[in-house]
Amino acid sequence: VYTTGSSLRKNQLQKLLGYHKVIFEKNIGKTYSNEDWLLAYKFSLKHFIIHRLSFYFIAHSHKECSFLSHIYTQAHHVLSLLEEL
Repeated sequence: VYTTGSSLRKNQLQKLLGYHKVIFEKNIGKTYSNEDWLLAYKFSLKHFIIHRLSFYFIAHSHKECSFLSHIYTQAHHVLSLLEEL
């Protein structure tokens, strides 16, 4: 969500997830099913939205975080794309 733009499409996200999966599996020496990999990504993004973004909003109430609007919007955009996969 930090490095993707609002024009991110489902097929682009699939490529990014696939690339990350290959690199991760190579480094850890273990393979995962695509279903488990996708489920883990969904869980991680939901965890990020609930926990990390909450802290960002608290910080934003004290000092403007100009990046917050983009991160919040993009997190929900990526989540909606993940739900379509």
